[in-house]
Amino acid sequence: MVMATTRPTRIAISCTKLKGMDCAQMDLPQQSAAHYSTKLGFWVSPLALPAGPICKGNQGQLVTHADRKYNHRQAMTLSAAMEARIIHRALYLNGGREMGALILVVDDDVDVAETVQRTLLRAGHDVLVSYRGLEALQIAEERRPDLVVLDIRMPGIDGIQVCRRLRTTVGLSRMPVLFLSAKSEVNDRLEGFEAGADDYITKPFDLRELELRVKALLRRTKQGEAATAPGEVHVGEMTLNCNTFELTAGSRSVLLTPVEYDLILFLMRHPGQVFSAALLLQEVWGYPPGMGTTDLVRVHIKNLRDKIELDAQHPRFIRNIPRRGYAVFAD
Repeated sequence: MVMATTRPTRIAISCTKLKGMDCAQMDLPQQSAAHYSTKLGFWVSPLALPAGPICKGNQGQLVTHADRKYNHRQAMTLSAAMEARIIHRALYLNGGREMGALILVVDDDVDVAETVQRTLLRAGHDVLVSYRGLEALQIAEERRPDLVVLDIRMPGIDGIQVCRRLRTTVGLSRMPVLFLSAKSEVNDRLEGFEAGADDYITKPFDLRELELRVKALLRRTKQGEAATAPGEVHVGEMTLNCNTFELTAGSRSVLLTPVEYDLILFLMRHPGQVFSAALLLQEVWGYPPGMGTTDLVRVHIKNLRDKIELDAQHPRFIRNIPRRGYAVFAD
């Protein structure tokens, strides 16, 4: 373990794809080249160059500066993906904290994908990137990420198809999915929710909001896994099986997507209580006040009704109380 009094080493990174932005920097405990070779996963040269030791990766080079002012002209360049990976591993080493979630980012726009990747890596997560839907499905099957950030519009297998396949694949069906969508893709977003997406964020998006959305989805998933729910929850003619995620309402039995399950479980645990869409965003999605859109709740309520109601226009099980919100009742 590195002592707190160890003299820090300044690591400076310059990336050609940062388009003139300031390079990323951080302080790390000073250690031998072999130490960083092992911990960072890159070969570190102990050569006495003016800029200090060099860490080499397959896609680029990293320059470290011990007690020197950063000189952009002396820095090597590396890909954005490599830069993000180094920052992530370096911060992990420096902080001594556990790694975050494993997140799969899928977008055919390389700039968007790498921006999202850097943002999530800086937040402490480990990130996989794919630019095609079919490849993303293969990665999801092999690596089993904790969350997927998925673009809707992609060539070949698009985000809607990817989401549908995830929802019907054993071992992947409960994986939370956050869609990236353009403002003009309203119908695509609705189709995405029907395919089983948990949430969406509209391009162009604020990176801090993206980070908070991801954090909320991961927290909701973790809380759901840790919850000691009984085998079944009963409210009137509705029965929710908490082991199979199957909802029986009257004569209908349906399988629920992860967010549908969380939503109906919350309502069934509070029968007779009316919750506004804004409050459901906080209680079910875990969003802070003011974040998220009430359309998110409305669409998932509609999807639930389409599955269980004989007449979704005149619902029996999930009721809408005008100007107040939604509730389920025992009678």
